[in-house]
Amino acid sequence: VLVLKPGKSQVEVKRWGPIQQQIIGQWHHVCFTLRFGRVYSPTDYDPDVVLAQAFMFVDGDTVQGTGFASINIKDNLRLTTGVTSLYVAGNSPSVDASGYQNFKGNIDRIRLWWPSCPHRSDPTRCNPYGFLHPKLRDGGRSPTAKDPTTNQPLTEEDVRIWHVAQPVY
Repeated sequence: VLVLKPGKSQVEVKRWGPIQQQIIGQWHHVCFTLRFGRVYSPTDYDPDVVLAQAFMFVDGDTVQGTGFASINIKDNLRLTTGVTSLYVAGNSPSVDASGYQNFKGNIDRIRLWWPSCPHRSDPTRCNPYGFLHPKLRDGGRSPTAKDPTTNQPLTEEDVRIWHVAQPVY
């Protein structure tokens, strides 16, 4: 589960699972990708950011999760002060989160990187909303993202690790 502002005012961004791989007692590579977008206000010169994409992969395989299509990104996933804390595999000890299971085991080689724009083969062409928009009048969506191998529209559900997480050397 990915949440913003954990605690009483938390917003659930995305819930993944079930994980198909045998997890307990085995070593795995886990990848989370997040992408942010700008959102402007008529009353403020500086833009805020919104969380526009989040994906999870285990051993390179996509873990399906709830989508962003049902969330009002502009209102519910808006960050006005930036990210102050990040908790991996557990919750902040200062927040009551009894409904969540924390990770028990060892974690090593945590890597964070924040490219100014994704790799040039990125299917959204640096558009953080590319898997979701434009939204059509009938409520449907016609994503601008294109799968580079087929040139077909690429929805959030179709994303694979190589679309959004290029190797880091």
